[in-house]
Amino acid sequence: MTTTDYEQFVLSNWRGTEPGSLREAYIMATGLGGETGEVLEWLKKDMRDGGRSPIALQLELGDVLYYLTRLGLEYGFTLTSIMDANKEKLDARRTTGSGA
Repeated sequence: MTTTDYEQFVLSNWRGTEPGSLREAYIMATGLGGETGEVLEWLKKDMRDGGRSPIALQLELGDVLYYLTRLGLEYGFTLTSIMDANKEKLDARRTTGSGA
């Protein structure tokens, strides 16, 4: 699957009712935060108990990707443009020696 294919999938599965509204962006952002919390919860339980299925982590990371993709698209960013901007930022930090 390409990033464009995934973006189209996300758009076709989004159940929002007010495209372009602050309400929709808020739902996307809180969904992203909630799913990020699920990743942290998975890591906590794996550290505490061990033996957790990495497939469950993969599924949670997929949920993070879904909300990240949808929020980016809401503001006119593609996954490729997000990745490119992030790489550029991190490359600049590495060359200047500043932290993350």
